[in-house]
Amino acid sequence: MSRLPSLAALLLALAGCAPLDATGRRCTDATQCPIGMACVAEAPGEAGVCGFSTGTLDGAPGEGPGSVPGTGTDGQTPGTPPPPVIAPPPGSSAPTYCMEVKPILDRSCGGCHGSSPSGGAPSTFRLDSYADAGGVQGAAAKALRIKARAAVQQTMPPAGAPAPTQEERGLLAAWVDAGAPECGDVVVPPGGGTTPPPAPQVPEVVRFGEHVQPILSTFCVSCHSGGDPVGKLSLEPGRAYSQLLAESDCDSHTRRVVPGNLEDSLLWSVLQGHRTVCEDKAPPMPLDTPGLKSVSETDFLIIEKWIAQGARND
Repeated sequence: MSRLPSLAALLLALAGCAPLDATGRRCTDATQCPIGMACVAEAPGEAGVCGFSTGTLDGAPGEGPGSVPGTGTDGQTPGTPPPPVIAPPPGSSAPTYCMEVKPILDRSCGGCHGSSPSGGAPSTFRLDSYADAGGVQGAAAKALRIKARAAVQQTMPPAGAPAPTQEERGLLAAWVDAGAPECGDVVVPPGGGTTPPPAPQVPEVVRFGEHVQPILSTFCVSCHSGGDPVGKLSLEPGRAYSQLLAESDCDSHTRRVVPGNLEDSLLWSVLQGHRTVCEDKAPPMPLDTPGLKSVSETDFLIIEKWIAQGARND
C-alpha cells in the first residue's frame, strides 16, 4: 500500500486549506495533527498522513475511505467557515457550569476528557470537573480553550462523538464570555440580562514566563511541539522564547518577534488575523480561527504588550 500523502490531502494543501508543512505529516491518529485536520489513511487501521477529510466519501462523515474512523472534524467542508452558533436569547441569565455547561461537556467530551482520558487525550486536564485538583486542570482553567475548539473553530468533539447543537455551542461561548461561572454565582441585573464581561485585565508589566507562556501552552503547543513541530516552531516551555526571537521559517527577512516593533512581528500579525508575506505558511492563528484577538482579546493584548515592551525573557 502506498505511503505517499493522498492526492486529496495535497490538493487541499495547495488550495490554501492548510500549511504545506503540516499537511502530509505522518500520523497514527488525529492527536498528532494540527487542529482541524484528520489522520488520513488509505484504509482503516493503517498509518496515514495529516490532512482533511470532507466526509463526502462512502460512509459516515469523516469516516469514509481515506479517513481514520473517529478522527474527522464533524464533516465540515475544508476551506469553509463553521456554521454560526446560536446565542442565548437576550435577557437570559448567563449559563453556569453546574446547570448548562457540564451536561454538554459530559455528553460530548467526557468520553475522552473525563476521569480516565482516552483517544489520545492528555491527562493534564479533565472537563467533568470544574476546579483543578491533584495537579490536573479542570474545566474552568480550560474555559477559553473550550470556547475556541467547540464554539469558534468547531473542531471538537471529533467525528464519532455526540456533537453539541449550535444552541449548545452558543451556550458554551456565552458561559466563557460571562466569566465561566461555576454554579449560582451569576449576577443578574434588574430587567434581566447578565453582567457584561469584565474589561480585559492586562498586567502593567508583561512577563514572558508568567503571562505569555501560559497562553502559548493553551492555544499553540498542540501543533507547535514535539520533534517535528508545525512551521519548525516549538512553543513548548523552555524552547518558545528563543524560537520566537528567531527568523521565521518562511522568509529569512521576516522575524517572528521584533522586540518593540509590532508591525514587523509576524506573531502579532497572525494573532490579529492580518495577511502576511508568509500567508501560505503563517495563516491567522490559532489555526481555523480569524486570529487570537477574536478568540480571546485579553490574551492577544497581553502578547501585544509583551512585544511592545521589548519582548523580554523574564
